[in-house]
Amino acid sequence: MKVTKPRNPILTMKSKFQVPGVVRSLLTGMLAASGSASDAHATTLVYESFSGYSAGNMNGQAVTGSGLSGSYAVGGAGAITYSSTGLTFSDLVVSGGSITNINGGGSFIGASLSGSATGTIYASYLVNFSADPNAAITTAAQIGLNSGTTVGGGTRYFNVMADSPAAGVVNPGFGYNFGATGETAANALVANTTFMVLAEINNVGTALSAGTTGYGTVWVLNEAQFNSFKLGGFTTAELNAASVGSGSADVWSRYTTATPVTSGTYAFNGAALQLSLTPLSTSTSTMDEIRWGTTLGDVMPITVPEPGSLAMASAAMCAFLGFRRRGN
Repeated sequence: MKVTKPRNPILTMKSKFQVPGVVRSLLTGMLAASGSASDAHATTLVYESFSGYSAGNMNGQAVTGSGLSGSYAVGGAGAITYSSTGLTFSDLVVSGGSITNINGGGSFIGASLSGSATGTIYASYLVNFSADPNAAITTAAQIGLNSGTTVGGGTRYFNVMADSPAAGVVNPGFGYNFGATGETAANALVANTTFMVLAEINNVGTALSAGTTGYGTVWVLNEAQFNSFKLGGFTTAELNAASVGSGSADVWSRYTTATPVTSGTYAFNGAALQLSLTPLSTSTSTMDEIRWGTTLGDVMPITVPEPGSLAMASAAMCAFLGFRRRGN
C-alpha cells in the first residue's frame, strides 16, 4: 500500500528559489517543530494507550483501549503491571501510562479484539528496557494475535518482536504463524532508550498458497530516525531503502520474513491481542502506545501543530518573501 503525503506549500516554495541560510534554518525548524502532515487515516483497528487503569497488576482490569473488549487476562509466570508514567517519542500522539514487567519472569496479557480487517495491516508500539536485552531470554517484548486471551505463545501469529535471538544476537523478528528468526545484521536494542517497533503484515485473512504467501516486515526506529522519516512522509519504500545503522537517515534494524507462509488463513477477527514482556532478572521492560491499523499513518499519528507553531511558520514565510522582494 502506498502512503502519500499532501504537498507542503512552504517546501514547494523552497524548491523553486535559493533560500538564505538564516531563513532556511528558520523554515526547517518550524516544520520540524510543527510536524509534517501524515496521510489520511483509513481505519485504526486498535489503540491502547493505557489510560484509566488502576495501579498494580493488569490481570482482570477492564479494557479501556479502542478496538478491544472485555478484561485483560494474564498468562505466564511474571506480573505485568500498570504504571501511570507513559513513554514519549518525539511528537507521536501519546496519552496515559504504560505497562511494565519488573525483575524477570515471562508474562503476557491478552484481551479480545472487537474489530476485523483483511489485506495489508500495520502495527506499532513503543518499548524501553532498563538493561540491554540479552540473548539468554527468548524475547523481551512482542505483540501478536492468538485464538484466546490466555492461550500459550506457541500458537501466536502476526507476532511482532522487538528482539528475537538469532545466532547469539538480539534483533527484531516477526512470526506470521509464530515461526520466526531475527535479523542477524542489525543493531541490537540498547538500555534506557525508547524505540518504536513498526510492522507491515500482508495477505491478512487470505487463503495462503505458493502464489499468495504470508509475510511481514518489522522496522525499529529511534527518535531521530522517526523524525527523519516523518519529514519524508513515512513510506515503506523509504524504510526499506534505508541502510541499517544508528544515523538519522538509517533504520535502527529491519527484518522481513525469511520463509513466507504458504498455507492456512490468518485473520484479524475473532481473536485476542496479546502483549508480552520478559525482562532480565534485575531489570524492567516497558511497553506503550499499541496501535494496529490499515495505513502507516494509523499507527504513527503525529501531534497536530499548535496555533503558535503555525504563526511562527507564517512569519518565516513572510521573512522569506520579504527577502525575495528586496533581492529583486
